[in-house]
Amino acid sequence: MSAKNTTNSLVFQIDQLLDEASKLAETESDSAKFFAALLHRSVLAVQAQSAAIWMLGPDSYPVAISTHQPRNVETGSPSEQLANHQAIRQSIESGDARNVVDRSKSAGPTSMFCCPYDSGAGSIDSAIALYFSEQVDPELATVYASFTEAIAEIAAEHGRSNQSARTITGPSSSPTGSTSEWNKFKSLSDGLHESLDIRSTALSLVNLGRSFYSCDRVMLAQKSGRAFKVIAASGAATVNRKSETVAAIESLVSRGFYRNDKPIALQHSSPTPPAIEKAFEQYQSASSYDFLLLFPLSDQNGQVKFVQIIESADENKIGEILKRVKVAEPQTRSAFKNVAQYQAIPFRRLLGAIGSSRPGSMLGRIFGPLAFLGLLSLAIASMCLIQTDLIISAEGNVVSESEKSVFAANDGVITKLHVEHGDHVRTGELLVEMSSNEIESGLGLLKGDIETERKRLSAIEAVKSSIDRGTREGQRELGRLSSQEIESQQQIENLNIELTQLEMEKQRLQLKSPLDGIVVTRDVKAKLLDRPVDRGSSLLQLIASDGKWLAKIRVPDSRISHLMNRLPEAHEHGEEYDARETSRIPVTLSIATHPEKEFAGVIRDVSNVAEVDERTGQAFIMTTIELSHDDDITFQPGSSAIAEFNCGTTSIGYAWFNEFIDSIRYRFF
Repeated sequence: MSAKNTTNSLVFQIDQLLDEASKLAETESDSAKFFAALLHRSVLAVQAQSAAIWMLGPDSYPVAISTHQPRNVETGSPSEQLANHQAIRQSIESGDARNVVDRSKSAGPTSMFCCPYDSGAGSIDSAIALYFSEQVDPELATVYASFTEAIAEIAAEHGRSNQSARTITGPSSSPTGSTSEWNKFKSLSDGLHESLDIRSTALSLVNLGRSFYSCDRVMLAQKSGRAFKVIAASGAATVNRKSETVAAIESLVSRGFYRNDKPIALQHSSPTPPAIEKAFEQYQSASSYDFLLLFPLSDQNGQVKFVQIIESADENKIGEILKRVKVAEPQTRSAFKNVAQYQAIPFRRLLGAIGSSRPGSMLGRIFGPLAFLGLLSLAIASMCLIQTDLIISAEGNVVSESEKSVFAANDGVITKLHVEHGDHVRTGELLVEMSSNEIESGLGLLKGDIETERKRLSAIEAVKSSIDRGTREGQRELGRLSSQEIESQQQIENLNIELTQLEMEKQRLQLKSPLDGIVVTRDVKAKLLDRPVDRGSSLLQLIASDGKWLAKIRVPDSRISHLMNRLPEAHEHGEEYDARETSRIPVTLSIATHPEKEFAGVIRDVSNVAEVDERTGQAFIMTTIELSHDDDITFQPGSSAIAEFNCGTTSIGYAWFNEFIDSIRYRFF
């Protein structure tokens, strides 16, 4: 069959598909089912590899709201995927519904045809794309471009005919065209403005928002310092602080909205911005949701104070969720603005109580404020006069003072492991056996060379014994053979030296314990057995059985001054000042692995250099504390620890509010 006949046959099949798709657009009201059927039939009609419908998400990043053969949509190299995303974005932003992007002539192994269209919102906001596993013939490319444009028009027609049933236009009309959906929006709006309490408003948002957004879960994170803390989650009365998902979410939000106030949409199958890539990987390992939307709520100054975390297991709902979140945004922003203004009112609880009380007698009106002022003065005086201990708390981790690493002495493969996590070992005990093809092959070559030289030496000796030494020629031959004999003996000696060195190298592949201690490396066999390692690689971590334990405590730089002010007391009695002599500062520690006990400690060292926590951006001073404990207690390296430093006596008011007072002094004085 000729290429022309093939094209004519394809056009006939496409016409039949377009008729079927047009009827489907008129009869099918469910957008998800319509898109799935439309993409399926489109792929069959032109024998494409896959198809997808795209919509621009936050930051003008294309998001696939429906796909057919999703594994084949994002194929090719990262550069080719990026080129496809840029082509889709430019196609939608161009605003020309007849602008068909033809990437069939690209240098990559795949071809793509993309056409933008109006999904029913009144402007070009979506695009349909067809993907082929190889470059398309130029004659067929024209047909495929026309077909893509026709399919886009059918999708646009479906959007126009179902606009009232699918499009969220705002609270002035039914958000989805149905009474039930309007009731969900109204419930959300009423719930947000029902209370001026931050917790009640947050719970209303996450629970009623989950129903209105049609997603699987909603959480709300509030900015606390430079980090964000999850304060509410749908379907839960309280937030579990020990949850891995909550910790991953807080880290992801803190990194995502560091100097950023734009929404972030994340999918398992889409590229992730480099700044939050590691945090998103931690979230993926703790969560099973395929789509995550981080939607910020800013105050009147443009500062992000809250972030909605919206999770969904259905990627086809992405477009609908984005629209619903944007519709609810004015109500949500207004509710939290009102809450913030109410919380900022001075003495609001007292004023509320006074405002709600009935008018009393004139005497009551006079003595009421006087009594209030008297109580307030008494409270202030008490906070200034009553003395108490100033306790500074900080967090850190437990480490062993005598920790040793076992390193690979040469390149090779680990063949045997004689220890596991938690095993007690003695100095010189065999821990790991390695093999090296390079060493084994070198030993074989050297032994072969030595054997060859020995045979040569034997042959020389045999020839020498048969020479007639009485003739001049015999004497000359004897001299020549003697020279060769000496040369061969020297060669054997050199080879033996090299053999000894290689034998020593082989012996070094037997790794032994450098101390009496305990193996603390986990999953030893899974990590090391039968795996190649490089020279100098750390294989095992050991801690001494009788070694001391230390706590590395990260004291915030804003609190370190109270600790440093106590250090000079060590030389009050004429002693020379030494930062290590700090036993006069009481330190108590709580260790996560022993929550029922409190441990005493002595400050051993205070760093002279401030460091910065990459997660929170908070500066801290590393303080080393030596733990005091019974011999039968075993710690786990890396365990969390909380240290409390007794920095002397001060007024109870300063002890309670020292962080606030110090912050005011730092910023304004």
